[in-house]
Formats: sequence, structure tokens, C-alpha cells
Amino acid sequence: MDEDLQRLSREELVAEVKKLRSGIREHRDSTKQDLCWHHPQLWGLLPEKIDPDIAVPAWPQFLRGCLKYRESLDAQLPRAPRTSDEYDSKPTQARLYIIARFHAREGNAAAVAAALKGQLAPVRAEAGCLSIKAYASTRDPRLFFLYSRWIDEAAFDFHATLPHTLRFLDVVQPLIDHALDVTRARLME
Repeated sequence: MDEDLQRLSREELVAEVKKLRSGIREHRDSTKQDLCWHHPQLWGLLPEKIDPDIAVPAWPQFLRGCLKYRESLDAQLPRAPRTSDEYDSKPTQARLYIIARFHAREGNAAAVAAALKGQLAPVRAEAGCLSIKAYASTRDPRLFFLYSRWIDEAAFDFHATLPHTLRFLDVVQPLIDHALDVTRARLME
């Protein structure tokens, strides 16, 4: 899907990132009827970590705003296909599950635990990560796991290239007594 990025120069990539950030900021900083959806994960992609000052309209004003928005879609997209599908508020279903195992070398359990805990916040901020949790074995004090859910393989592949992931691997690999053990899994129905 994003193969075109490979062909862009550094300057073109920077320009694309600036456009994306501008659009995300415009959405984040909208309020009242201009705020169609609340997307803190999208806003988390920005380098500045702020909580936007959101004013939520009362129901009557909000519904009038929804009608105006829908009318504007008719004017802007008169030939767009229409759907009668109901809104589905269920959370996005993960398409990829990751189970990563870390067995600390003797004397390194606390350092491994700290490295795993340090990964949670930056990974949760990634757009493609639905959730990530760290676990410690109840029977082996040196055994830890990371369990994460991703929207798809591409999101996890991108995660593997990010600076915070690469730093984490540089820190944790010398602390464990085995090769990196990461399993990609799917839900069996």
C-alpha cells in the first residue's frame, strides 16, 4: 500500500510528514460541531503530547451539526455510493497477535522487566498497535512475555523499524539467554 514511499527523496518524505502532521493538528484542534470523531491514537502520532481542549456540544446541537455534515456530503459527493449499513462501534479486530518471550540471564531479571515496561507507552502510541501488555511468569522469576495486538502485519513490520523498537532490542538482547523469540499468530476461529 505504501510502496510509493520507497521512491520519495528525503525532502519529499519530510514534505509528506509535514502535510500529515498539519492535517492531524487541524483535526485535533477542532472542537464543537467541527469535531466529528475523537481520535487520541491519531493525535498521538504528533511529537507534541498535549491533551486538546475539547468542547463537546449538547445533544440537540450535536445532532443538528451531524445533519449539516451529512447534507454537506450530499453537496460535495452527489454521486458517491450510499450505504444502509448501521454504525458498528465494536473495536477494530486485530489481524495479528505477537507473543514475544524473554528469559533473562542470571542477575538480569530486573533490567529485562524495566526494558519491557519502558516499551509499553511508545508502542501503545503507534497507530497500528491495538494493545500491548507485559507479563512475568509466576513460576520462573527470569521469564517475561510481551503480548500485543496489531491491525495487520504491515503495522507490526513498521513497528520493527522504529527507533524506540531498535533501541529496545539493543538493550534487551544482551540481557536474555536465548535468541530473540517472537511469534506472529492469528486467532483460530
